[in-house]
Amino acid sequence: MAPSRKASSSKSPARAHLKGQTAKGHIEATDDSASVQDRVGYGKPPKHNQWQKGVSGNRAGRKNGSKNKRTIIIELMEQRLGRRIDDISKLSRYEGMLLKGIQKALGGDTKAMAFILRRYDDAESLRSRAELTPSEQDEIVYATLVEKIKRELSETKQ
Repeated sequence: MAPSRKASSSKSPARAHLKGQTAKGHIEATDDSASVQDRVGYGKPPKHNQWQKGVSGNRAGRKNGSKNKRTIIIELMEQRLGRRIDDISKLSRYEGMLLKGIQKALGGDTKAMAFILRRYDDAESLRSRAELTPSEQDEIVYATLVEKIKRELSETKQ
């Protein structure tokens, strides 16, 4: 007869009898003075390893004032023709490639036109979706607030 799988299980009963550990290996607080906040585990690192207030976890991350790709394509496409770029070294590679694509599109390259216009249309559609339009309920709330303010102003004048 074949040996049973329970005997060869990785969760051996020998580990479960250890003081302060469960069958899965998690450490339990054995002394009652440990509060719930002092427990350490998944998603709860020790206090000395937690992020300090005001310290970023990504120090070499995106710089303040840097623009996302949508903003760049919209700005480049909405610039007037004939504008000179003073310092090309200040452009990012992405901006330079888009400028080159725009130049080719203006020169008559249909593939460049399709590429640039597709990018611009995508960026514009995301920008228009991001702009909030007030709902009917928002309009009702706004109207009631205006009426309340008018009423309070008229009461204070009298």
